[in-house]
Amino acid sequence: MKRSSGILAVWSGFGVLNYLFLPNYFAVFFLIISFCIISYLALTILLVRNKVTIQLRVPQKLVKNGPNEGYIYVKNNTPISLGHVVCWIEWTHKMNNQKKKEKLVFSVSRYSEEKLPIELPARYCGSMQVEIKQFRIYDAFALFYTELKTMMRETYNILPVGFLSTVHINAQGLTSSLNVLNDKSAIDGVEIADFKLYEYGDNIKNIHWKLSSKMDELIIKQMEQNMQEKILVFFSLQEAQSSIEQYDSMLEALSAVIQSFLKQEKTIEFVWLEKDEQCYSIHTETEFLACLTDLMNKESSTIINTQTFLQQYYSFYTHIICIVDAEVPVFPMENIRFIQYGETSGASLNNVLFTRDNMHRQLGELYL
Repeated sequence: MKRSSGILAVWSGFGVLNYLFLPNYFAVFFLIISFCIISYLALTILLVRNKVTIQLRVPQKLVKNGPNEGYIYVKNNTPISLGHVVCWIEWTHKMNNQKKKEKLVFSVSRYSEEKLPIELPARYCGSMQVEIKQFRIYDAFALFYTELKTMMRETYNILPVGFLSTVHINAQGLTSSLNVLNDKSAIDGVEIADFKLYEYGDNIKNIHWKLSSKMDELIIKQMEQNMQEKILVFFSLQEAQSSIEQYDSMLEALSAVIQSFLKQEKTIEFVWLEKDEQCYSIHTETEFLACLTDLMNKESSTIINTQTFLQQYYSFYTHIICIVDAEVPVFPMENIRFIQYGETSGASLNNVLFTRDNMHRQLGELYL
């Protein structure tokens, strides 16, 4: 706008000088030429109004720090070339409403479509919203402009890079946890679900000999696979002022732990807390990505008392991994392991502390 005002001021000054110091017919000629040029510029703006279309396209998912291009498509449906187009874009991270703005200046030929690449910020995990705030088309001298009313908004999710983590499950700890979970008769990790008469092809190892002797018929135990391992991965932001770096590191830790379980073909229940408890059963990487996307699209979490939740549910699981951002009270249960974002001092057997810098080393190998 400063450039436009400058051009207009110089043009007006030149016209006044012509009128004062040159013969009248030169001044009249100059005024006519000026009127024609200004009229033409204003007319071009009127002609392109509502004749230019915009589309914003971004990928739904991308990996942190990976290829991260989106595109703005601008189509000019008029016979007038657009030499000066300005677009203002704004990005907002949903976790903490951190914003970034950018201004694009470009041109579009007549009856053509321009594909403009835009770099999508992808430094931190989470959900990012990109919006075209303003779109202006100027004339050739940037004296006049028309503004397209647009509220184009898209959202994309930045997934964790992921790093190799190996979670080892202690068989002795599993046995003690199962004693808490199961009070039914179990045999070699399976429970007796029902009984039936023996049929050809049934496994003779499942014959219930005591009951068969009483019934004078062969009775087969119908076995139900006992859940040898009930694993819960728990995620909670407890600090109201958690930083974007902290949130990003916790999502990386979450991804590493769950990917390790999936490689071992284990089923996990994943829970995060907001106003309502959100619980997912995860069997595959696709299911994990779906629930991770849901998590990242939530606004800042409501503060929930982690201790209260664990006291209610710890006895239902053989192993619990809690990924939290604040110190929690000591839990005497062997089946709970805390992965806490913080300094590396004061770590205990049940508490693994990590930071953004030492995350790969601290979480590379975990024992439950």
